[in-house]
Amino acid sequence: MKNNPLCGITLPAWLTILRRRWRQIDWVAYGPRLAFITYMACLNTFLSAIEFVLNGRAVRAAEARQEHAWQSERPVFVLGHPRTGTTLLHGMLALDKERFRYCDTFAAGFPNAFLWFEGIGKKLLAGVIDETRPMDNMKLSFDLPQEEELATNVLSAGASPYMPLFFMRNAADFEPLYSFDDASAEDKVKHRMASTLSQPQP
Repeated sequence: MKNNPLCGITLPAWLTILRRRWRQIDWVAYGPRLAFITYMACLNTFLSAIEFVLNGRAVRAAEARQEHAWQSERPVFVLGHPRTGTTLLHGMLALDKERFRYCDTFAAGFPNAFLWFEGIGKKLLAGVIDETRPMDNMKLSFDLPQEEELATNVLSAGASPYMPLFFMRNAADFEPLYSFDDASAEDKVKHRMASTLSQPQP
């Protein structure tokens, strides 16, 4: 159950994935995992409602005023194939806090409630991630830099290149999500909106 990139999804987004992919899910083999994500989705929906009450007005006002002075006119994008050192490079760039901003793992993993819940959540949910990544033994914690695409996947209900992690046998179905040239109009809109919402904050 640990290190699941869908831990931060809300119930509506989770139900969207289940509706679109129910034929591709092995409900028996992955029953416990599905139950865990469903539980987390219910929890995240509740947490996001609190986020909306506490911070919704301030966030909308900031968006309306376009208060993004922290954004660089020359952003840096780290792109690369898996196992080529992109995580290491991302972490090194993140050390320069004068010029760069980044999502930490908690904000990227729980994008619907991190503004108010991060301090508490890092302690309460510490058990959902390991101390190292299982695929390469690199250090993992809620405070370390994380790919924004993790948040985009959660916020877009799976309109993301992350989805083959869950549906490896159907990986070809998600190829349009790498460039979005042939993606559906719905997925394009969802990913664009989620990408805007998941930008790192100061």
